[in-house]
Amino acid sequence: MITIDAFRERRVLDATLLAAVLAVALRQSAVAQELSAIIDGGAAVGSTTAEHSASATAGLDVEAPRLGIGRGWQIGATGGAAWRPLFTMIKAMPVSAVAPAYRDGLWLSGGIRIEHVTASTEMAVVARAGSAWIDAQRAALASNDIGDWAAFFDSGVDIRWIVPLVDVYAGVRHDQRFHRAGDLSALRDPTGRIVLGGSAYPFQWGRFSAGALLEFERAWLGASRLPSAVSVELSGRVRTSIWRH
Repeated sequence: MITIDAFRERRVLDATLLAAVLAVALRQSAVAQELSAIIDGGAAVGSTTAEHSASATAGLDVEAPRLGIGRGWQIGATGGAAWRPLFTMIKAMPVSAVAPAYRDGLWLSGGIRIEHVTASTEMAVVARAGSAWIDAQRAALASNDIGDWAAFFDSGVDIRWIVPLVDVYAGVRHDQRFHRAGDLSALRDPTGRIVLGGSAYPFQWGRFSAGALLEFERAWLGASRLPSAVSVELSGRVRTSIWRH
């Protein structure tokens, strides 16, 4: 069982790691072109075996200038904040069984992107760390000794086609929101998730583009696992430069 003090210490470590990533980004900015940002908004539909839901979304992604590391590879820092539906486990009543659902939440993350770039594609290995908060009453969420904010760590492979703008992602995630305790104590390794995603933005007008995103997540193979879930989002986004050297 993770104590409150241990959880707080872990969050301090997460913050330290993210600060180190941002420091690398700022160091890179002295030798590269610009610090860019993508602002997006739209509407998303989340679906589980128990219910379907729809909500508005908004987000900000920041990409630091890339630093070349040889043989066509480069490394850079990323960060972001998003308001969007997040997969969670809920209880209709205190005595009810837990059920899968999507609820609006705040998603904060930072990480690194190691990529190989050609004229038409970007192939990257991505690693992130962050924290998430669900906008719901605590009594409505599964109880498992985790506070309002919970850490997550994920990594995966991302392939991006530049024209047209298409992105495919596959990775694994450790999500502390599903810590195995309390209402989730009977589940096997609930924090481990497999995540598959893709997006396409076929409509582009200058810095603005519009398209759709899909994300599917499921537990590791085996019995007594968390259910799967899928979300689809229609989104418009604007790419802009925050700082240029």
